Amino acid sequence: MEPKHRPNFNSNRRSKLFDCGEMRREDGQTMAEYGLVLAVMTITALETFALLSEGFRNSLENVVSILPG
Repeated sequence: MEPKHRPNFNSNRRSKLFDCGEMRREDGQTMAEYGLVLAVMTITALETFALLSEGFRNSLENVVSILPG
């Protein structure tokens, strides 16, 4: 004869983890990580443009000097 109710050990374990606070919502943490990654990418892009701007300007001036006009 089978028991009428079989305990679901997985859901029991999950509820215990939530009760202990071991598993928390990470929405805010994820948004902070996205913000940090965006800030690092922005700073990197600005620094790259600043480093390459002089060479780009010189190249454009060379092209303009070759063009008739």
